[in-house]
Amino acid sequence: MDSSLHIVVVEDHDGLREIVVHALEQDGYQVVGVDCAEALVEEPSLHKIDILITDLNLPGEDGLELVQRMRRLQPSLGVIMMTVRNQTQHRVLGYERGADVYLSKPFDLVELQAAVKSLGRRIVADRQSALEQVTSVKLYVERMQLESELGIVKLNHDELIYMVALARANDHRLEYWQMLELISAGGDDLPDRSLLGVKILRLRHKLDQIGLTMGAIQCVRNYGYQLCVPIKIC
Repeated sequence: MDSSLHIVVVEDHDGLREIVVHALEQDGYQVVGVDCAEALVEEPSLHKIDILITDLNLPGEDGLELVQRMRRLQPSLGVIMMTVRNQTQHRVLGYERGADVYLSKPFDLVELQAAVKSLGRRIVADRQSALEQVTSVKLYVERMQLESELGIVKLNHDELIYMVALARANDHRLEYWQMLELISAGGDDLPDRSLLGVKILRLRHKLDQIGLTMGAIQCVRNYGYQLCVPIKIC
């Protein structure tokens, strides 16, 4: 189990969706449940996904189309399909479209949890391997840019503040309220936490451009964020 893993469950049957979400939350994952594929486009906070669990028979865009689209956006995404379509040709099509695991309904919840755990181990290992390939990262404050042997990326004002603060913090961790205070400009009212999530997501995408995976900045459950790569401030 890795509490930094983000899981989205796309299932239009309310009861089943709630059962799956609850079970995976009890396992310690960060889980969101939605009833249609379109929700992944409409809600920015859902753009960061490590494992996608989806039904195939969905209103609007079906599960096969959803998986194919998400695979193009995130090739390393873990995908579990769950469906009543249980014939061999259905399974083959599911794997061709990008499924890692294909579960026929009704399935045992324990099997789903085991599949998630197995995918999670692979994702964490791949993430760590990718981070180890980047041996030197420098943050140039005046130039507002990050540099590794794989490239250079420009940061905006808020992103620069986050990177400096995380690099200097104890254990490279900051609580949510601390990060919100960094961009509050001294006002009495802190920004909404969803805004922080969007900003961190954009920062992660920039880090990805210089070889740092989404795991370079991890969400610490019920706490805040942690920088998981060494960075030299210049």
